[in-house]
Amino acid sequence: MPTGFHYVYLLVSLEEPSRHYVGITSDLKARLEKHNEGGCPHTAKYPPWRIETAIAFSDKAKAIAIESLDECAKNGPRALCERTREAGTPGWPALGYSARL
Repeated sequence: MPTGFHYVYLLVSLEEPSRHYVGITSDLKARLEKHNEGGCPHTAKYPPWRIETAIAFSDKAKAIAIESLDECAKNGPRALCERTREAGTPGWPALGYSARL
């Protein structure tokens, strides 16, 4: 059920607790079901999943910016984080974050 919020969520695999996934959605229940049904290639190998944490944003741009911080941390190369920031990831400056690289 959409609520007008955009959620950045952290999933943990119940079978492999060291496996995590961060995503963004406007419907947490439907998205979790999709992950657990194998409908997402990034999580299909390690179901079932549970939501560890979810943060609600009324501003979609801020939710996208927070999720992109996770992408920078995971994928690491400084160039990726720089390109993300230079591309004007929506909401990045408004959040007051500077990536610690």
